Amino acid sequence: MRAALAATMSSDRPDWNTPTEILRLLHVGYPNGVDLDPCSNANSIVMPKRAYTEDDDGLAQPWDVPTCGLVYVNPPYGKPLPAWAQKIQQERSHLKTIITLVPARTDTGWWRTLVEGASYVIFLAGRLRFLGAPASAPFPSALVVHCGAMATPARRIEQAARELGHWVVKP
Repeated sequence: MRAALAATMSSDRPDWNTPTEILRLLHVGYPNGVDLDPCSNANSIVMPKRAYTEDDDGLAQPWDVPTCGLVYVNPPYGKPLPAWAQKIQQERSHLKTIITLVPARTDTGWWRTLVEGASYVIFLAGRLRFLGAPASAPFPSALVVHCGAMATPARRIEQAARELGHWVVKP
């Protein structure tokens, strides 16, 4: 029983590529795309204007984007998540919007760090099937949104998410 439970709470790899339905949701608010993806990899379909890979170490880089720019973060899952939650708190400002795709692990310290100061959280209905994954994720997922100065694009994402049947919560 314990082994079966452990299998549902972890994975063989920490990098899961963003599903296309999440990118479509982002493009509702940001039709010009993502300005920065600090967690990119060779298989990513996000296609940001600037990307940091594991070799670049997005945690160590500044997340400078144009005013009202979008930073999209799909961090490595597992042990690195607390460090990414801290980095998001350090980088969030009134000049940019940061949208983070993570497992909805509301019982963890990194989750509480991540949602602190968030404009809203989108709890995604159902289980995501990450790009290249053989099956749907064994965990629920959420988008945590920290709105910048121009909240209108992010609000369009919020409305589109509601229309798709996702739950939107304001912490």
